[in-house]
Amino acid sequence: MPSLGVRKVLGKVAGPLMDRLAPPFPLHVGSVAPHFTLRAHDGQQASTHDMQGNTSFVLVFYPGDDTRVCTEQLKEFDARLDDFARAGIRVFGVNQASADSHQAFAAKAGLRIPLLVDEGCRVAVEYWAARRGLPVTFRTVYFVDRQRVVRFSERGRPDVAKLLDLAASAGNRGFRDEQTKADNAAGLGYTDDVTPAKALRMWKELPDYVLVDIRPAWEFEEGHLPQAVNVPVDDLAARLGELGPKDRPVFVVDNKGIAGGGAAQFIFGKGYTRTYHVAGGMYYWEEKMGTKGLVKGS
Repeated sequence: MPSLGVRKVLGKVAGPLMDRLAPPFPLHVGSVAPHFTLRAHDGQQASTHDMQGNTSFVLVFYPGDDTRVCTEQLKEFDARLDDFARAGIRVFGVNQASADSHQAFAAKAGLRIPLLVDEGCRVAVEYWAARRGLPVTFRTVYFVDRQRVVRFSERGRPDVAKLLDLAASAGNRGFRDEQTKADNAAGLGYTDDVTPAKALRMWKELPDYVLVDIRPAWEFEEGHLPQAVNVPVDDLAARLGELGPKDRPVFVVDNKGIAGGGAAQFIFGKGYTRTYHVAGGMYYWEEKMGTKGLVKGS
């Protein structure tokens, strides 16, 4: 086993590398959480199909069983598990380790939280806590309400007490509006979601807008709006300067309207105060507007 000093050096090298490999941002607040059905280490099943309309839930995506930071984080949630339960909220740990690994970890750490087996990181990929083809889960926490709407998303280790307070108030009338106002005031929320029809109306009125298509190049080439500029989501941070002045209207589109909201939040947080997300992405666009007018190729 490497010495403590060597492990510190390895950590300093590996940490920034892993940060670069992580998806650029989690699912955005307000998006619809993807469905999943997974088994926990104790054999019980957790499914969004069963929970929707009945209970809200927290997902704690974590990198590895029986590691120091993951153990500390899950113990923080475990200590408040009864409080979450009283608020009608279920809490799950999620990563790609086997049921046997989860069982050993839960027993050693004294955890009551169900640890879900996400084989191949399939669910983590859907929740932007992993990359397709990379067998690593990145530390990400979500709170999803009874209607399967994401109310909280954050990389790393959010404060459990604050998350509990936020989650417990999610059923209160006006929560979504107040949270959106707070996010916007803190520079954390983008300006608006717009339907394809509204986007078309706005584009007629805004002569100097830019439409950013954040899909991979191969998807962009299969069919895109003629005025769109392809900036794949992984290149977005490095290519922000291409969007022009920060008071320029920026519209963001992706494939299904999931990643686009996070990208719009990211752009808004960088000072582009007139940022809009085309809700539903190109799938919804084609459903409502058809494929006429789409361009194929670069």
